[in-house]
Amino acid sequence: TENGRHIRNVISLGKGSKITLLEEHTGKGMYFVNPVTNISLSEGATLNHYKLQNESHNAFHLSLTDCENAKNSVYQNFTFSLGGKISRNEHKATILGDGSESHLNGAYLMRGKQHCDTTTLTEHKVSQNISSQVYKGVLDDDAHGVFQGKIHIFPDAQQVAGDQLSKALLLSDRAGVDCKPELEIHADDVKCSHGATSGELDEDALFYLQSRGIPESKARKLLIEAFLADVLESISDVAVKEYFNSIAADWLAEA
Repeated sequence: TENGRHIRNVISLGKGSKITLLEEHTGKGMYFVNPVTNISLSEGATLNHYKLQNESHNAFHLSLTDCENAKNSVYQNFTFSLGGKISRNEHKATILGDGSESHLNGAYLMRGKQHCDTTTLTEHKVSQNISSQVYKGVLDDDAHGVFQGKIHIFPDAQQVAGDQLSKALLLSDRAGVDCKPELEIHADDVKCSHGATSGELDEDALFYLQSRGIPESKARKLLIEAFLADVLESISDVAVKEYFNSIAADWLAEA
């Protein structure tokens, strides 16, 4: 419809196949976007899935991505959010085969009165597989971020490794973030971790850069770039990495 987009994507990869997918959402004006993506990975399949949410700042974006991993399959997701008045990226990963991997990573850059919600659920249903989640956010003005992440390890899922990390950088004393990392473990031979941090720019590092003749505005941008660098480096596709880095640089240039 004119003011609404209800999109359903169905992605099914055959045995041993490998693809790279870039999903991009942009627009102008006020509208509502509701994309749902269902992914099924057969044995040995690999999907590198990159998503850019760069909607109008008057738009509403609520999405769900649901992926099932068979034996020895690999799912790598990176979601980059900059747009939307209110946005929510929900990811569900269900690991159904041994030797499989699920990596959910992302970054969000918000300013003004934007609100960005990231919700993840990774379910380990069998033994001998791994998962990771790393999300970083930069929030300015009155922007607000939310991270809700859960790793659920079922009773038969022994020898599983699951890691989760959320970090947020607050550039304004009015910006805020709410984090709720969770581990639900019903097996005894596992290795799991989770953590969440938020804070302001390091004043000592900012002073050090200024003492070396770097103007404060430039020093602040350097520290923000350094904060984002490691999560953006997790993008394995060089072209996508350069594209997302250029978008981050444009956002910082507007500060």
